[in-house]
Amino acid sequence: MKKIKFIILSSFLVFSFYSCSKEEEIITPPNDSNISIISLSDSSVQIGDKILAYGKNLNNYKVRYVILNDVNVPSKIISDSVFSLFIPYTAKDGKFLFYCYSPTHQDTIIESPDISIITDCTEEICIDWNAAENINESDSWITDFLEDTVKWNILVHLDTVVIQRNYSCGDECGSINTIVFRNNSTNQLPDFLYALRWHRDWIDPVKEDTIKSATIKIDKWDSSSVFSGTITFDDDLWVFWAKE
Repeated sequence: MKKIKFIILSSFLVFSFYSCSKEEEIITPPNDSNISIISLSDSSVQIGDKILAYGKNLNNYKVRYVILNDVNVPSKIISDSVFSLFIPYTAKDGKFLFYCYSPTHQDTIIESPDISIITDCTEEICIDWNAAENINESDSWITDFLEDTVKWNILVHLDTVVIQRNYSCGDECGSINTIVFRNNSTNQLPDFLYALRWHRDWIDPVKEDTIKSATIKIDKWDSSSVFSGTITFDDDLWVFWAKE
């Protein structure tokens, strides 16, 4: 009888210990109603512009991607609560949607305040000075297949400025982005000559697209310091920053 009581007591203690341990492992999702994008650096921007989004209570979240009316918006994380966004070629008025994930909390989607997109370009190629947020070097960095940081290179020959980056996108896969300008001297708007998007994959034929319609914003144009800006077209947007 004593043996039976001991077995019952031991089983109860083991079950109680196991239950408490499992309970301690359970992560209770917090109240996420307070996470938000509370403001934008501007409520009206042009195609190709950079804009800042300011978040609240996002410490436990990471932004997977951002869209605007089903169009992907290139973005960079500045801090836990500040993001830079670049307005793509086909953007329309609406709200940015931030698709967020977390290792400890439930995935969620948060909306920004309304944004108005100015589309006053009527030419196939529009080039102008950037009048929005300044572009810095890290805005232009991308990560390749090997998770290395890819930067732009520059070649200046007489009055021609070639800005280019070359990166791997997988095994036997590579891409080259090239933008060519005619230099009209420091702090003068350059003439856009052409841009090429070259892509090679081992299983597919080489693709080489000449960009025929685009919006270009020049942020800095100084032969003694930096050439920077954005070029956006079709379904793509390049942020470039290069130093001679």
